[in-house]
Amino acid sequence: MKKTIFYASIITILYLIYIITNIFVYHYEKLNNYGNGFLIGKILLLLISGFVVYKTNPFKQKSEKRN
Repeated sequence: MKKTIFYASIITILYLIYIITNIFVYHYEKLNNYGNGFLIGKILLLLISGFVVYKTNPFKQKSEKRN
């Protein structure tokens, strides 16, 4: 289950990066208040998805306990 969430979050991150770069490249000059809110919301979703990837990383090395 952890790997499924991990890979789904990575796919979501890639899609959000595509949307954000599309807005910056083609539509940044024409943004109004609603467009700015949309862009900020997508950036926040990107940060949240990044946090989920960080927490659910199944390939993360466990640190050894030292005596």
